[in-house]
Amino acid sequence: MTSKIDKSTNMLEKKIEQIVDKDSEGLNIREIIKEIFSDMKEILLGSVFLRIDKLENQQFDRDTDKEKQSKKIESLEKRIKDKDNEIINLKREVHENESKNEFAHNEFEQYTRLNNIRIRGLPETNDKANPERPEETTQKLVKKLTERNINVTFDDIDIAHRLRKTTDGKRDVIVRFKSRMKRDLVMRSKRSLRGTGIFIFDDLTKLNHDVFMSVRLKMKDEVDQAWVSNGKILYRNKQDRIVRVDYSDYDSWLDLPWPHT
Repeated sequence: MTSKIDKSTNMLEKKIEQIVDKDSEGLNIREIIKEIFSDMKEILLGSVFLRIDKLENQQFDRDTDKEKQSKKIESLEKRIKDKDNEIINLKREVHENESKNEFAHNEFEQYTRLNNIRIRGLPETNDKANPERPEETTQKLVKKLTERNINVTFDDIDIAHRLRKTTDGKRDVIVRFKSRMKRDLVMRSKRSLRGTGIFIFDDLTKLNHDVFMSVRLKMKDEVDQAWVSNGKILYRNKQDRIVRVDYSDYDSWLDLPWPHT
């Protein structure tokens, strides 16, 4: 821009010189005109520089605003990231609490079943008009156990009743003993029922039952024997080491595929 102003003033000066040369007294006029042009040049340049300064200030303000906006965006992104992390942590805490609650509920439910046993194969009278009452079920059970020299009386049992039908159409029996000692005695004597078609099992929660069956059947190349003691699942591996299945291992066992039949 400055070079254009210089070029314009030079052209004007030459034209003026051509006019002034025709007049011998034009020396003073020439100087006056030069001064005028010099003043005009300074004024124009000053205006240009002022405009440039203004533009630079505007650009600086824009850069400053842009930097502020950039910092705001960075701040917002950080807050969003912090919130995302907070949500992740909250979800983790919720999952952990749910897992703890599930564990506590399962443990409590299993604890309430420690006086119980399940019996499969106890004959049932198939009379729809007169279904078997709990008292009759209890009498049948006491008689069958006594025949096998398992010392149980009617008074040892709090209640015994049939459950829903299984896949073979038969109904298992759930038995609650008044004493855990008596219950444990029956469990230790269950081998006496071999050959009768009657089998005695621990009364497990659905979760514990599913895990127990997984331990028994899904890893036969690793598990030699599996059993339950006071609601706890244990197994003996091929190295003859007894392992207790902790709650933290439940999902791993449940996720294993069932063996092909």
